[in-house]
Amino acid sequence: MAVFRKALLLVFAFITSMIIHCDADQDCQIPEGTPSVWLGDEDDVTYCEADSSQCSNFGLVFVCEDPSGGSLEPCINGTKVLCSSPDVIPLADPTPSSELSVVIYNIWELRYLYYQNGQRERTCRILHELLRLRQDIDVIVFNEAFMGGCFSKFNSTVEMSTLTIRDILVQHGFIYHSKTVGEERELPKFENGGVFIASRWPIVAEDETIYTDAVKTTADALSAKGAKYARVLKSVDGSNRHYNIFGTHLQASKGVNADRVRVNQATEMHDLVVNLTLSSHEPVIYAGDLNANYYDKEPRSNTANILEALHAVVPLIIGELNYTTDGLLNDARDGDSASYKDYVIYHDDYLHPIAASQEILRPRASEFFEVCMEAISPFPTYPDSNRCRRSQNITDLADHFAVIGVYKFDNKMITTESSGLETTNPDTLEPSESDETTESGVSPSTMTTESGATSQTRLLCMTTFFFSILSAIVLKEYLC
Repeated sequence: MAVFRKALLLVFAFITSMIIHCDADQDCQIPEGTPSVWLGDEDDVTYCEADSSQCSNFGLVFVCEDPSGGSLEPCINGTKVLCSSPDVIPLADPTPSSELSVVIYNIWELRYLYYQNGQRERTCRILHELLRLRQDIDVIVFNEAFMGGCFSKFNSTVEMSTLTIRDILVQHGFIYHSKTVGEERELPKFENGGVFIASRWPIVAEDETIYTDAVKTTADALSAKGAKYARVLKSVDGSNRHYNIFGTHLQASKGVNADRVRVNQATEMHDLVVNLTLSSHEPVIYAGDLNANYYDKEPRSNTANILEALHAVVPLIIGELNYTTDGLLNDARDGDSASYKDYVIYHDDYLHPIAASQEILRPRASEFFEVCMEAISPFPTYPDSNRCRRSQNITDLADHFAVIGVYKFDNKMITTESSGLETTNPDTLEPSESDETTESGVSPSTMTTESGATSQTRLLCMTTFFFSILSAIVLKEYLC
């Protein structure tokens, strides 16, 4: 009888532990459509070294702690932590189809081997803080998004849990994305071009050109820099308008040779516009870091030559901020230099707006957070790591500020087709495979549902609970 009682006690202890595990599993559930990532679920020095305080380092929300979480092996020592993206900031009601708001944002997400600058801590926060400032954005053109933002897979040899900036874009309603320019690059290009376009509205066609010119002695020569094209169809209240958006990031270095290269690249970008044979009754909008200072636009300056090559017009500049890169104001930058390098401008040979402006936006965190600013490592390095040589407390989320261009066109000039371009019927349009969404506009890869593994877990928990009650009754009979 004593042996039987001990066996029953062991069974009861096991079932109790299973109930506790089930409770923990239920605590790890997140709202449907909320992107998340497991910290400590990365095959490097941070494996199983997570704790609940770390989510806030990336502007994320702590959900739960579980040594068995994520896709890699369970922790023997230490634990993993599930973090989720913050609550959605709702977009504003759509403006008429004859209006478009386009943001250009150079997010400073270089590869870790080249540079350590808090890539994860900053880029996980970027969209949330951008939408705090403006909820009327239609299109975002990203520059220097070389890895994909936040917890993107940065190395094919490193297994890890992921949360990308595209996941966060989908969460906030920007469910259409172009590919990154130069994604399918060839040698001697070792890096993509870092430019992609995200849209609240369907991208019905896309194209790109990779620049043939670069300063050979700079890192740009190894990057597939180019121009990315997205044809956006904005439909509001039965009214449709096509917008032709071109994103780019021109040669980054200084000097006479770099000036020449930037003009050549602008010419290649304009060639892409011409070769697409777009209708002159449609708008053509350029957005990018041109690496040319607006305030240096006298005749024969590099800025003037680039704008001439693009056949571009700079709209009215409004707002309180004067520079898109400002070493005195931006706490993520070093030095005190300032310039206006980022633009949302329009093509003079295509449909003109009846009103247009561009304004600098400064997305920033409400509180300082610490990032590692100097380390030699191909992996992300955090401030508390012995690999970090210098850390810094910052609120700004990139070394550039964002710029928003707001364009209004004559609502009588609505076009639905353009010659020379194959377009997609908006009634049958689907997001691209990588951006597949549900009817609620949420990527399945970011959803937590009641089917599959989750429903099986619930069934296991209910069964375990039933047997725990039965065990308690049996124990009462034999032990009391």
